[in-house]
Amino acid sequence: MAMVRKSLIVAVLLNRGLTERADWVDRTMPEDIDVHRNASLFDMLGIDPETLTEQQPTRRTDPTEITQDR
Repeated sequence: MAMVRKSLIVAVLLNRGLTERADWVDRTMPEDIDVHRNASLFDMLGIDPETLTEQQPTRRTDPTEITQDR
């Protein structure tokens, strides 16, 4: 059974600027989401579960944030 971490879906949605959808997924879905059982969810969100990896960004980069190497 293929599973996807909820955090990856939330990250993709946040990266697209879809905050309300990301909040909904975070509130309503379990931590691990069965890809086959929830195929319609992925279709509705426009996410191809095959493309999800742990390297997905967690949020958009804020251009006002400045990071410095220490």
